Amino acid sequence: MLLLICYNIYVVNSKAEGGHEMETEVRRLLRQIEEEYNSAKNGLSGLASGISRHAFINARMENIDRCRVKLIKLVGEDEALRLIVQENDRENNAGNRG
Repeated sequence: MLLLICYNIYVVNSKAEGGHEMETEVRRLLRQIEEEYNSAKNGLSGLASGISRHAFINARMENIDRCRVKLIKLVGEDEALRLIVQENDRENNAGNRG
């Protein structure tokens, strides 16, 4: 849901620049960050232990960082951080309600 709100922010800002591709990429990156984060979180309770669990979670965090860097290139550092934190807060609040 929040991804669509964030997407709408960029529709307005990037239409003037012909940025349909940017809108789609921002949405895709936010979704991938969310999926990688959830995967890492689920890895904490998985069957693997020790080094293999650490390697799995570390790989997810590296993927998140790659997405973050791409997002920064698209929207700037401040806006990328705001979007990531906003998405994380939304996920945490949804988990607390359920």
